[in-house]
Amino acid sequence: MNTSKRHIAIFLSSRILLMLCLQSLMALILIQSDHAFERAGTYWATQLTIVNVFLLWLMIRAGKRETRNVFDLFKTMSKKDTVFFLKVLIPLVIVAMGPNMILSILLYQDPQIGATFLLSDMPLGLLLMNVTLFPVLQGLVELPFYFLFVMPMIKTKTTNPWIFIGLPVLFLSIQHAFMPFRADFVYMIYRSLMFLPFALLIGWLVHKRPRIMPYLVGLHVLMNASLFLMLLIP
Repeated sequence: MNTSKRHIAIFLSSRILLMLCLQSLMALILIQSDHAFERAGTYWATQLTIVNVFLLWLMIRAGKRETRNVFDLFKTMSKKDTVFFLKVLIPLVIVAMGPNMILSILLYQDPQIGATFLLSDMPLGLLLMNVTLFPVLQGLVELPFYFLFVMPMIKTKTTNPWIFIGLPVLFLSIQHAFMPFRADFVYMIYRSLMFLPFALLIGWLVHKRPRIMPYLVGLHVLMNASLFLMLLIP
């Protein structure tokens, strides 16, 4: 794809901008409620599902236009790739969970603060969607979007890995502060940094071994599903 730097910047920030737009739209719907914007953020998973549907369509459409599909890697999985993934699975889980726990304690003195920010009472139908559809779409879209869709665009503009890996990693990490958005500095720091080591490791792994992406997608689906499964546990 012959993409300008301006278009790359739009793609990098698209998930943040779309989430802000949808949370603002929901706040208008809830305008009669107290703290409408913050309350609108409790529907962040539904808003993110809508964003993911749009970006999935975008990636598929772009792939058809270029006769290249970012999901082609799912057809090339091998035993060698499986063994490699199993070797890095424990480090992946550690960097996915460890920084979140450390920051929760340092900034809030509460290791469960993440669940407090992300989970709230919701209708059963919405909960079931967040346990099924949301994790699948989030897994299929988020990592492939940054590292199989946007990162190759950046590579056409620079050969510096600090840039073509660093920018997707940075935006992958920062976007979490907008899922949902809260006008609170400590919250923004917490949400922006909690997945940074995980994003760094994934960016490096995908750069070195792109065929590991299907396994990362599967892991990501499970991670997202487990979040809302907590609400189904008595």
